[in-house]
Amino acid sequence: MVGLPRVEHDDPSAGKAIGFSFIPYFNFYWIVFNTLRLTDRVNLQLRLRGQPDAVSRNFAIAAAVIGIVPYVNILFGYLIFWPILIYY
Repeated sequence: MVGLPRVEHDDPSAGKAIGFSFIPYFNFYWIVFNTLRLTDRVNLQLRLRGQPDAVSRNFAIAAAVIGIVPYVNILFGYLIFWPILIYY
């Protein structure tokens, strides 16, 4: 499996990132962790190329947390926050 390049020693492999999503209750933490890790990696790649950060870390946290709250995730998470975060 091909994933993001390993920049830090604690970067999860693609198999680990997918596998941890299936562990009950731990997957709530893992959704937030993966969202923040992806945000950090995208911003790092932009900084390496001399560009400003494109994705706000705080907005990514908000989207991830709203995405795991039942019922709120359907109305706000999937319809508003995640499309905006994906646009960034």
